[in-house]
Amino acid sequence: MKGGTLGALRGQAAFAGVLAALLAVACALAAAGWWSYGEISSQAGRYQGYKALQANAGRADSLSAAYAALQEDLKALRKALPEKNQGSQALNLLVEYAGKFQLGIAGINAMDEVPFTGYKELPFEVNLSGGFKDLVGYVHALETLGMVLEVRRLEAHSEAINKSRIKAKLELSVFVPRAAP
Repeated sequence: MKGGTLGALRGQAAFAGVLAALLAVACALAAAGWWSYGEISSQAGRYQGYKALQANAGRADSLSAAYAALQEDLKALRKALPEKNQGSQALNLLVEYAGKFQLGIAGINAMDEVPFTGYKELPFEVNLSGGFKDLVGYVHALETLGMVLEVRRLEAHSEAINKSRIKAKLELSVFVPRAAP
């Protein structure tokens, strides 16, 4: 019986060895599968990031085009308002366009310029008189003239004698580039 028991133990040991080997292989396969899953997830994340970049690539191109257009506008502005006497040139445009819209100028007050990095603000107060429609056309023309300006305040009221005409006080700032150092 000794041989039978020993054989049975050897069979059980062999079976345990095969089972241990199978468990080791199963663990190795599970680890490899887990690593593969992590790698696939990582690649999927990269792919999604790439797709997002690809989708936004057109926006970057349009932003570059918008930036280039702004640079061209700035060059045109610098040519339109040379570095010398920018305030008087802006003032001339204000007066010239008031005449084109048949507005009378009761007074213009050019205030002190305000320097900023790369540009300066030229504030003006303009007292006008004329028709309301002409005043609206004047402000619109100034805004579409190609100057960079901000209308800070507009007060309008009818004249005492002629109710079809108005008096207006226009406070605006023209922004011009500063000379490069």
